Amino acid sequence: MLGIDVGTTGAKALLMDTAGALLGSAYRGYESTHNRPDTCEQNPADWWNAVVATVREAAGTPERACRVAAVSLSTQGGTLVPTDRNGEPVCPAIVWNDTRCTEEMHAFGARFGEDYLYRVSGWSLQPGLNAMQIDWLRKNNRPLFERTELFLSVPDYIAMKLTGKAVIDPSNAGINQLMSLEKKDWEDEILDYLGITRRQLPKIADSGAVIGTLCPAAAQELGLPQDALVAAGGHDQYCAALGAGAVENGDILVASGTAWVVTAISEKPRFDNPARPNQSLHTVPGKWGALLSLESGGICLEWLRKSLNTLRAGAPLSLKEIDAGAAQCPAGANGALFYPYITPATYPPEAAGCPSTLLGLTITQDGFAVARAVMEGVVYQVLWMLEAFGGRPAGGLMLTGGAAKSALWTQILADAAGVPVLVPGIADTACVGAAVLAGIGAGLFRDARQGSRAMASQTRTVYPNEQNRPVYEEGYRRFKSTLRALQACYRE
Repeated sequence: MLGIDVGTTGAKALLMDTAGALLGSAYRGYESTHNRPDTCEQNPADWWNAVVATVREAAGTPERACRVAAVSLSTQGGTLVPTDRNGEPVCPAIVWNDTRCTEEMHAFGARFGEDYLYRVSGWSLQPGLNAMQIDWLRKNNRPLFERTELFLSVPDYIAMKLTGKAVIDPSNAGINQLMSLEKKDWEDEILDYLGITRRQLPKIADSGAVIGTLCPAAAQELGLPQDALVAAGGHDQYCAALGAGAVENGDILVASGTAWVVTAISEKPRFDNPARPNQSLHTVPGKWGALLSLESGGICLEWLRKSLNTLRAGAPLSLKEIDAGAAQCPAGANGALFYPYITPATYPPEAAGCPSTLLGLTITQDGFAVARAVMEGVVYQVLWMLEAFGGRPAGGLMLTGGAAKSALWTQILADAAGVPVLVPGIADTACVGAAVLAGIGAGLFRDARQGSRAMASQTRTVYPNEQNRPVYEEGYRRFKSTLRALQACYRE
């Protein structure tokens, strides 16, 4: 089974068997274009080229590739791909973190009401969702809007490249703010407002449902058998939860990537939560996932690494070297406090309008102390998000993504949360979740729970260091109180 993750910064592919053994893996990055400070675009051809390269590398030999039974996808959500009737893009994709559609977002909210939209779609108003992006095209580039035959996003665009059929799963369709969660179908009133029809949108199919087999062109490019099945995938956060084993009520996953996302699994949606987390159907039938995000979690440390390398001579520092250097600094970063808002934060409300800020530096602190402060600041933000879901589960948190590869960052999370942190054997659980969905499509698993139990592997548990607990309790208290003071300062 092949699980493919088409993310914001690159694509990954994992080849796995039904026992969860990793047979091959590969990664290819790609770039975004920022023509203005408020825009972020990508070339869909870059996604496909990365998919082809990673699948070929992960599959390895032709003998192994020919045994691939099924393929499925984990993808970034919210990104718009306007195409012609054949699924060929007519312009660059507008990425989910693009903010050009702010005026359209306000108009959309004024027309329907924020509460209505939240209850219908499960998502709060954001400029980087398909509904707003389509409206922006309609109002700002009418010729392009009228040329567009299909309004796709990443999963249905890649599915069309694979099979010739544009199909999207409910966990991704809900994010687009075009689908009714209750009906699991497109919301006609919203489509009428945008001036589009159902024929311009993909078909909605449950995660794990068979879309079809590989079309001849795709099979040849990928080096896979033409009879390999393609199963509907899921949004990357829900695939990550599935691949990590977060499939039961009360499970909480912390996914650390470009953004850090806290996902809480439940039996039904909760629209009365004051935090108003974004909510979608899980890739597990009958389950829901509520999300709160720190949009710049992973970006912060990468930004620091690049900044440190600009100022130093010699070989560039790797993230592994920064991790080791920061570990030499004591818990609490010698009083330094970092607010990880390099990009605008959506939660908590106190962070609105607050730029990234570093406090408490002294002459004795070096770049590694700052690195530790960055790691701790991201974790403090995670603790705040956990409060919105009722606190920290006694059974522990699941951690996936880049931070799961950092011994220090994992330990900081365990120490500050005061609960064990469960680290899967394969950090890229979004790919694992996609592989589970591929296995369901191929009939190798009865359902998502069976597939998750078979494929999700936990190799280590990181327990809290109780000596550090008081330090982080005080640090978190300072983080919250000082943020409120900063907000008042920046609003003046």
